[in-house]
This record gives sequence, structure tokens and C-alpha cells, in this order.
Amino acid sequence: MLNVKGSTKVAALAASAGIVIALVGLCVPTAASAKAPSTKPLSSVEVNSPDITIATSTHHTLKLKLSVSDFVSHANPDTSAGSIDIQLGTPNGREAHGWVFQLTAGSITDHVGTSTGVVTTGAHQISPFGRIRLTFRPDGPSSTLTCGKTTVITRHVKVAAAMSFDTASAWGSVGSYPGTTSFGRGTLRTQYGGAPCPAPAEFTTCLTNVTWSAQGSPLTLTGGWRLRHGKKHGTLTGERVVALSTPAEADRIDLVTMPAPLPALTDVHGIPALAVTTSGAGSVGSATLASTTAEHPSRVTCNSTHHHDLQTTWTSGSYTNGTTPLTLSEQIEGALTLPDSATDGFIQRNTRVN
Repeated sequence: MLNVKGSTKVAALAASAGIVIALVGLCVPTAASAKAPSTKPLSSVEVNSPDITIATSTHHTLKLKLSVSDFVSHANPDTSAGSIDIQLGTPNGREAHGWVFQLTAGSITDHVGTSTGVVTTGAHQISPFGRIRLTFRPDGPSSTLTCGKTTVITRHVKVAAAMSFDTASAWGSVGSYPGTTSFGRGTLRTQYGGAPCPAPAEFTTCLTNVTWSAQGSPLTLTGGWRLRHGKKHGTLTGERVVALSTPAEADRIDLVTMPAPLPALTDVHGIPALAVTTSGAGSVGSATLASTTAEHPSRVTCNSTHHHDLQTTWTSGSYTNGTTPLTLSEQIEGALTLPDSATDGFIQRNTRVN
């Protein structure tokens, strides 16, 4: 499923991420009640439902997930910058779409001391797509993570929603307001204090692979292959972010990913060319990425301080489609294909050393 977050309303496109990952030694997780820290201002509240399987009005079986974010202004605690994300995807994970809507102050009622709350869009905030009234209540003990001036309380909650949401596509609609859909056990994360704790020091995973990316707003195509268990596995992914005409500040994110033939990388005197060719269920066509700048491999630490890869990264100077443009199809919202000369691309090769 999609992960829809951040200032661009896209933080990634998979399961919703937690607020904080803390440095070992600086942050201490402990069992605790959900009582709010009395000396720290509330910063954010995030609610994530689990994925559930649901049948749409047009008889598609999809995965559905709801996420809510409420970021509180310390300068004006009575206002917040909240959003609600509706995420639908195919059961095999190959195609997913997310709709992200901004919510006005008062739409989110968080009783953080009791881990209960209500999120209401009313009849107009996500119109013409529908309306949602989401509720959550505690379902198990909480845990607390403390890092300097920041505290994060996480607990399981029961999530339910009276909703009716129309995708305005062949997927049809889900829910029938005011009928209630039970999502089961989700998560509530409440943050108090300042900025999130710094992430722990991480080592990249040791890999033998080739990856590439090409971008032409609002679309990004990525692909490559990775060596796993002695065999190379290729993939293609397309991601598109579309600003909706209504309501204001709403976006739709389209994501499709699929197995694909291995791209062919040639490297002449440090200058690469990468050919992508595919034909099969969900994808067709070809494209070539090329760079005019020679690069040489560098030794990078991976997994731990005792393991290394040789890594070469080139900035792609051009993206050129073949006779049939490289195209990834979707069930809804149209195929994904880039024009020639898409910018902001790269090619990267990793080779395991030890």
C-alpha cells in the first residue's frame, strides 16, 4: 500500500511510517499509560488503520487503508494542519492509489489522554469524492519513547469509519455512509515536545544490483535488478503525483510496480548507457538512459564496518524512448510513460566486495 505523507503529501509508497526512530542510548522505550506528558506541548497525532480487504461497487476486490495526521501549531494551539489519506490497492500489491485531503481546524478531535478521537470530513471537505467519519479508541497498553525534549507515545487502537468514497474511476466506490466499516487494530502515535529524535546511524545493505531512475514531473520511473539467492530479479516502478482540481490542496498518488526483464548496462571508459526493454503483462516498450560524465567506483561500507560494496553512481544526461515508448499500464488513471529528455535521472551499480 501507499505511504502518503510529508509536505508533498508523499513520503513513500508502502505501509505508514512511524514518527520517530531514536538513537540507541538517547531514547528509552518504556511501558506507560497514555497520559500526556504534563510539561511538553503536543506536536502531532497520527492514526493509521490496518489494511482491510473490501469489495467496491464495481465488484473489484481491493485493499483499503486510512491514515490521519494532525500537526499542532505551538504558536496557535487551537489550529492544526491536518490531513486524511485514503489508500486503495490491488491485493497483489502491483497497483495502488492514494487520495490526500487537507482538513480544516476542528475536523480532528484528539482526546490524547484517553487515546480516543473522532475525525470528521463533513459533506464538503473531500467533495466530490464523499465523506468520512473515523473513530479510534484504545485497544491495549501504550509504550513511550523519550529522546531529549521529545516524547512519543504509541499504542494500538480500534479504528472504524462511517464512509463513502468514490474513486471516480472503474474501481467505483467503497463504503456506504453512514454505514460503519471496522478496520480492526491500528496504531496511534502521539508526539510531544520538539523535533523528532535523530535517526540511528545506519549502514546501507550490501547489494549486487543495478538501479536507475528518470523523472519528468509529475512522473518518476525507476527500475533495475538485484541479486538474491544467486538469481537476478528485475523490477519496474512508476509513481505519479497529480494535483486534483477540487477540493483545494488535494493530491492523488498513482503507483504501479511489477517484475521486469533485466536492464542492460554498458560502461565504456566509465561512461554508461543503460537499455530498458520490456514486454508482458502491465508493461511494454523500451528506453535508454545515458550519461556523458565518466565516474569511477567508490568503496562504501555496508551492513557493518567490516563489509563493503563498490558503488558507482552516474547522473543521467538523457532519457530516450524506443520506437515503442516504455509504458507501464494501470487499471485506472491511465498509463505511465515519460517523454524523451526526462530530467533528474541516475544510474547506480553496486558490486559486493566482502
